[in-house]
Order: sequence, then C-alpha cells, then structure tokens
Amino acid sequence: MRALIQDVVETTKVRDRQGNVIVSFSGTLLTFILRVFMVGLFVLAIGGIIAFIGAWVMGSIDPSNANFGYMN
Repeated sequence: MRALIQDVVETTKVRDRQGNVIVSFSGTLLTFILRVFMVGLFVLAIGGIIAFIGAWVMGSIDPSNANFGYMN
C-alpha cells in the first residue's frame, strides 16, 4: 500500500520550469482525509441531535425528569 501511495505521489507532482515541486498529491490527500473526518464528526453530531429530538417528539424520552444542566 505504501509503495502504491508513493508511486501516485511521484507521478502527480506539479513542477515549474526550474523543476521545483509546486503541488504534490500528499498534501491534497492529507487535506481530503482531514475533511472527510471533520464532515463525519459533523454528521455524527447532527444525527445525534436529530435522533434526540425525534425520540423526544415520539415520546421515547420522558422530559419530566430531564436535567439540562440546571436544577429546579
């Protein structure tokens, strides 16, 4: 797997006229992985909130004894 990634990185480098590397695949790959991870966490959080509200509306959660950070 590592050899495959290194081969892809080597073939996807963008160079200027002097031969200096401008953009490589490894930075793009890291950014892509980070974005997928962050979107996954965001979807997980929103899904949890929606599931909580849905369970509350359907009556699965009893709000009479719920404590949202303060005491009555």
